[in-house]
Amino acid sequence: MRIVLGWKRIWQCGEARVLLPERSVHIVPYQVVVSVTFDQKIQDVTGHTAATPSGDAESREA
Repeated sequence: MRIVLGWKRIWQCGEARVLLPERSVHIVPYQVVVSVTFDQKIQDVTGHTAATPSGDAESREA
């Protein structure tokens, strides 16, 4: 059995508005990672076949 993890970053993107002393507004774009998560997949690496719920044999990913 092999467990495969696919890591993903969750980004927040936007614009920050900064009011400068001379009363002008400066727009600053930003992008920051706010979270990290993953997808998990289990693979059969033995090469055996498994029965599906209908009873048919099916090869699993190696």
